[in-house]
Amino acid sequence: MGREEEPLAGFEWRVGTQNVTRGLWAWSQPLWVPTRGSKVAVLLVDTEGSMDVKRNKETSIKLCALSMLLSSYQILNIGCRVKDPDLEYLEMFMQVAEVVGEAYGLEPIQHLDLLVRDWTSSQLLGFRGGEQHLGDVWQGLAATSPCKHPKALDVLGGSSSCCYLMPFPGKRVATGSVGALRDMDEDFRESLRNYITALVGSARRHVRRDQRGEPLTGAQLAAKIKNLSEVMRTHRSGFSSPCQMAVTFHNQRALDSARQYYAAWLGEKDALSQRMADCLRVDPGAMAEELEEQRRLLLELGREELKEPEKEALLTALEQELAREAETFLVIYSERHQDHTVNQRALDRARSDHARFQREKAALSQRLGCLWVTPCAMKEQLVQNRRAVLRRCRREMVGPGKNRLLVALKVELTREATTFQKIYRRRYRCHAVKAGIVGGVALGSLVGGLGPRAVGWVLGLWARSYPLESGGYGGCGVSPPLSSRPWGRGGRRGRDEHGQGGR
Repeated sequence: MGREEEPLAGFEWRVGTQNVTRGLWAWSQPLWVPTRGSKVAVLLVDTEGSMDVKRNKETSIKLCALSMLLSSYQILNIGCRVKDPDLEYLEMFMQVAEVVGEAYGLEPIQHLDLLVRDWTSSQLLGFRGGEQHLGDVWQGLAATSPCKHPKALDVLGGSSSCCYLMPFPGKRVATGSVGALRDMDEDFRESLRNYITALVGSARRHVRRDQRGEPLTGAQLAAKIKNLSEVMRTHRSGFSSPCQMAVTFHNQRALDSARQYYAAWLGEKDALSQRMADCLRVDPGAMAEELEEQRRLLLELGREELKEPEKEALLTALEQELAREAETFLVIYSERHQDHTVNQRALDRARSDHARFQREKAALSQRLGCLWVTPCAMKEQLVQNRRAVLRRCRREMVGPGKNRLLVALKVELTREATTFQKIYRRRYRCHAVKAGIVGGVALGSLVGGLGPRAVGWVLGLWARSYPLESGGYGGCGVSPPLSSRPWGRGGRRGRDEHGQGGR
């Protein structure tokens, strides 16, 4: 509390009937209170006079809502004694607190102090005097039938409520002091010290919690405050009464539900549009119709869910919001659909060219002339063709997903080429056997010493003597025995069945 001559520092204040605080103020730094094994941050919040006759009820309700959301320890500052206007305000505060608590998953009141200042009705002060005064107030409320303030009666009778009586601070304070301790009466100074000591000492028990009793993190509390501020900004006429406030929160939940559903639906469509096959099934025109139908269904549902008096205005705002989101999504979808169309054409052309190349080589492999292209050479030709196809495809494709598509295409073409190589290798071996290649020696090594005309004559001779079996990729059969070949072992001319030289 500082030295005797020092004025108390903190929120701005002054003596008189004019308000100083406007709206809601929070101290810029937390007060760290040590507790067992940890520490608690105490944030001081001051609100404008809640029962100012010059202020409209809507502002009072908004202040109550913010105060309830922010505070785990409410202090209702009352002059002289608890009066009926105080109870009426407390009744309204409880109604607002219950609505806010239901909307944000919080207990309406974690703790409530009735701080009665300028108490002169008895010598008993502090919590002991407050307990007695609170009991009298509660009995007076309970005795009336019907009870004028039932919610106030419930909260004042609960264990979460207390009352503290403080004496008059002294004439020097009331007539213009700067707030120095020396200007305060001794009993007021003692009461102030005791009250603040008790409040700070209980900080650990009053950490902000949700309805389940779990502590709120700073991020969670900040999100709730931002959401309530947005509700107040959006529903400017929705805080005229606690009942209307309940309607406002109901409408806000309905709007949030519609937005979340629409966002999730757009997310699904966005994920599908990133897959080329799914996106190409639905052109932009059809997607625009789907967006329009989904928006229409949500607006019909909103018309059933929303309540007056803001129903039509909220529906109009929701329709405009959904239309903007749909327009933005449709632009992205159209660009993505165009990219997929270009990429699909490039892929189809690449597959077609690769397939045509393999058909040509397959036709060659069914003729004896394939012996001039060994399996290793054919493999190299396939690799070169695949590289050329992929290079051209890379130039033609667009968009961020083209690398992924190129990788998949390369795997596909490689797999097809591997299958073709196996078939080609088998055909090559069959031709080699029919051509009389012994011990796996390539034909080229046997006839390598011959001239081009001689080589052609040899291949023609084998083709006339041992034509290939017709038909697809089947085997070539067993090679003819050596005795039936034009030449026998060692290259000597063979003999026919009569011992004569063969033709």
